[in-house]
Amino acid sequence: MREDIEKIYKAKRILQRIAGGVNPLNGEKLEEDSFLHDPRMIRCLHYVCGLLDDQAANRLRSGSNKPKAFNISPQEKDLIELPDRNIGVNEFARCVNRVISAESKKLTGALLNRQLKKMGILSEEIMEKGKTRTIINEKSGIMV
Repeated sequence: MREDIEKIYKAKRILQRIAGGVNPLNGEKLEEDSFLHDPRMIRCLHYVCGLLDDQAANRLRSGSNKPKAFNISPQEKDLIELPDRNIGVNEFARCVNRVISAESKKLTGALLNRQLKKMGILSEEIMEKGKTRTIINEKSGIMV
């Protein structure tokens, strides 16, 4: 089963490279007049990547009881692939969820934010009407 999931992610990486305008075989840019630069093709490739993610998640979850806690092994951490752009906590959580075992609870942006607040890396600011929003602080290491 793990080999099947790895094949799914390999196929996804290939499609992502093509969608990004790169030949997956040699790493060179695709020719400018290639049909693969058409936005409709790029959207289609990203859609298929999403389907591959869903398929892998279904294979990981099939036949198991609902996990109770989030767990990630050092080997799984090494498998995490992050995009080469700024991402939010929800997309980060999706990247992590692609590699964790079926025995682990899925990571969510809310769970991640809650833990970062406990660690003092994020804070909450009280807005008008009593609403709160999550903000960075000096411990976050992010300078704005």
